[in-house]
Amino acid sequence: MAKNKIDSFVLYQKQADLQEYAYNLFVKYPKSEKQGLIQDMKKNIHEGIRITVYINKTYEGRKKLELLN
Repeated sequence: MAKNKIDSFVLYQKQADLQEYAYNLFVKYPKSEKQGLIQDMKKNIHEGIRITVYINKTYEGRKKLELLN
């Protein structure tokens, strides 16, 4: 079975590993902090994954560098 193009992208793999690690940590947070803090963290992780996928689909090298900075 051929690998999906995005799955072979190293930066995407790092983002997915970060997401899995963070979700395991979220379980350990006290309930009083879960609402705001974890919601912000999840939003930032998903935004990073969205940008990573966009970078992988972008063909222009200059635009990729701008997004990474």
